Amino acid sequence: MQTIALLIDADGTAPQALDAVVAELSARGCITPRRAFGNWSRACRGWQKVFTRHAIEAQQQFHGAADKNATPIALAIAAVELLHSRECDAVALVSGDADFTPLAIHLRSAGKQVFGFGDRGTPESFRRSCDEVFCLDHPEPASKPSRPEPQARLKPEQSPRQEPPSSSPEPQLVASVPISAAPRPVVEYTEDALHDALKLVAEKKKQADGYTLLSDVSVYLHRVHPQHKLNYAGHAGLRSFIETYPSRYEQKVESSDNGEVFLYRLVGQPTMLPPVHLARVHVWLRSFAKRAAAADGFAPLEGACQYLLSQAAAESKSIDMKHYGHSALSHFLMAYPQLYELREEEDDEASTFFYKCRPKPKRER
Repeated sequence: MQTIALLIDADGTAPQALDAVVAELSARGCITPRRAFGNWSRACRGWQKVFTRHAIEAQQQFHGAADKNATPIALAIAAVELLHSRECDAVALVSGDADFTPLAIHLRSAGKQVFGFGDRGTPESFRRSCDEVFCLDHPEPASKPSRPEPQARLKPEQSPRQEPPSSSPEPQLVASVPISAAPRPVVEYTEDALHDALKLVAEKKKQADGYTLLSDVSVYLHRVHPQHKLNYAGHAGLRSFIETYPSRYEQKVESSDNGEVFLYRLVGQPTMLPPVHLARVHVWLRSFAKRAAAADGFAPLEGACQYLLSQAAAESKSIDMKHYGHSALSHFLMAYPQLYELREEEDDEASTFFYKCRPKPKRER
């Protein structure tokens, strides 16, 4: 279960909206911490009960005469601190203010999922910066009184507090303000665009057997077009699209704890071989040096490359210096100065590298 940090801009949010927010987030994970930022020195009606009911920590922000950004700044600071001091998988921002757009972008770039809550007037920039956006709608009352009486003018004997208690049950902790997903524009993917996406994700995410989770492609497409409804070239989904191209994609279904998992593989794609163990690389380098070294003990590096490839192929394994954190074999050797000595010879056209194995260090008894 993921952990969701709830940060509320109370200056721009109605207290009755929090029931809906907490209900929505509770279905997605564990909500912690829960913090609200605002100035309650003048208007605190309704907030105290909400804070108590949902265990929300109130962060008072006193505003000066010209200081209207105290609340957004405090909220932004708390969000950034969470990235460095607390484990959380997602952040929920309850505000429809476009000023929080850079914060949402920063949180997503740090790998956090961002949920946005606002009204239908929430700016498009903030919608696009979140992974998901929910609208908090304030419905009109079913019937409006002809001559509403302000609450402040009620006489003491007319106060609702003096009415006899109702026999009806306690109100449920459900959304007192309806919540709904924001309407999403549709993105029409062409067949060529889907083929390109399937190939790109397969190159980045394929497993050792060459297969890729189809869900990784779906995640990629939604990250490219967040807050959009995707149309898969007229197909019901990615799986339906792949099934129409058996000459381009191989398919298989695996069982997991959460049900069936669908995977695909590009037809003709070579299977990824397991990498050679690091210790074996050192053994092969010493073996080649003994065979090919000149009188001075140096062996050609280019020959060593070919030898390593042939040895890896004989054991049905792959060898790539990038797997060990280096861009080339010469950089690999330089990372072990206690084991190898590297020499470079230059001519008019190119440089040639040679290496020599140093004596193995003796172990202390």
